Amino acid sequence: MLAQVLEYVNCLSIINGKGWMDDESIMASLSTSDQTMLQVLISRQPMNDLAYALLLYGPTASVDGRYRRRVARFENRLAEIVLSCPLSPALGARRLTSIACLRNLLIGQTLLRADGTYTNRWHLLAARRAIVYPELMWYAPPIHFALAYYDGFNRRGRSARLELRRGREAAEEAMRVHDLLELWIQISIPLHRKTDKERRKPYIARARTLLAEQAKTNTSSLIAMAAARLATTLAQLVGDTELGLYWLDRSRKALTTEGRFDTVALREYHAQRAFIFNTANDYKRGVLSARRVVESCDPDSTDWFNAINVLLRFQLKSGEYRRAADTADLIDSQKTLKRQSADLIVKLKLGMVYARVLSHDTSITIRNVKSNCKQPLDILMLSALVYRHHGRTPETIRSLESMKSHIDRTRELRRDRPLWLLSRIVSIYARNGLSMRNCVLDRHFVRYQKELSTYSVVTAVQGVVSPLQWWKVFVK
Repeated sequence: MLAQVLEYVNCLSIINGKGWMDDESIMASLSTSDQTMLQVLISRQPMNDLAYALLLYGPTASVDGRYRRRVARFENRLAEIVLSCPLSPALGARRLTSIACLRNLLIGQTLLRADGTYTNRWHLLAARRAIVYPELMWYAPPIHFALAYYDGFNRRGRSARLELRRGREAAEEAMRVHDLLELWIQISIPLHRKTDKERRKPYIARARTLLAEQAKTNTSSLIAMAAARLATTLAQLVGDTELGLYWLDRSRKALTTEGRFDTVALREYHAQRAFIFNTANDYKRGVLSARRVVESCDPDSTDWFNAINVLLRFQLKSGEYRRAADTADLIDSQKTLKRQSADLIVKLKLGMVYARVLSHDTSITIRNVKSNCKQPLDILMLSALVYRHHGRTPETIRSLESMKSHIDRTRELRRDRPLWLLSRIVSIYARNGLSMRNCVLDRHFVRYQKELSTYSVVTAVQGVVSPLQWWKVFVK
């Protein structure tokens, strides 16, 4: 029971913002007993139901019927708040629209069944207007049916028949969306075994066939958006860049025709293009799309930080180290950086360190590297560059030798061919005292370096830049 209550509390901090308990309108809906339970939960952070019961009732408490009834009442009260509390702008337009649709649908259906005379229709129409994304299409048929039911019992036969027709059309459209989204989810499921690859092949074939069929028909914006999602994922899986770009442009055209190509749609359009370019290793075009996503986001928002992280990675992969360093400085200047999720901060700081080190920023120290990097391989690669920039040859050699040892010890890294080649190259380079003159006399070194030059993109399981990029910067 405690786990369910904690989930409500955590979701409320997302829906209404982290300071939701300071909202008087929300707290007024909780009884004194509920507020006490909430304060105990937040301040003491019990680990299980028994610990929570002990905090509420004292040392002789147990998880009995009294405790369960009290927690159940508290949980119901929190559920009511979830349905009615103000929404935080930080949720983003897509989430705000989706929640508004579901709330209006719920209220409209409730009032309809409670013999509401006018307000129920207003809420149902508001819910229908909010269906602007494919995943919400499932709710359109019941909304039209509810409106037809309302009009039919209020002796408005013409309106009832119109809503029934609209409901049938919405159901047909929802089925087309369903087929596209079902295949999209099927091919998006992560693979863990070789047998999964065989299981995915029929879905990929069906996705190609379905997209070919949809391309021959007129499509609404909702169908086009669902097709674009499927095509984008399919393009990344099978390397068919043109398929993904075609459906993204078609989705954009459909939205523009309906007057719905707003900032959110623009952001999704360029974000999907960026994913396709990343899969195709077309980092130059990826930079352009990622920059458009950044420009469409509000500065200091979570969307902006996610977008600029993608831009930073594209700049690094494309070799634009000086521009990447400028992007790193821009990220550093944002006051809300520390408010982002821990995972996003780790990714940003790692990219920022790479940008500064690869752009030959001599102010970066080993302490900066170790405090902002979590992966041993990244620490070793960046440390070797920093030591080299500062002319500390013994430490540079030790870092290169440690890179080889770490890659050899880690099965996942050892199986990555570009990283394995790099480990051999740096080992020979270290043994020859960082002298390229001596290394080029070693036939193994020449062969490894020639093979590494064929891996110009990021294929490693770890790594912000490709092993070839790192090696070129290191020996430059």
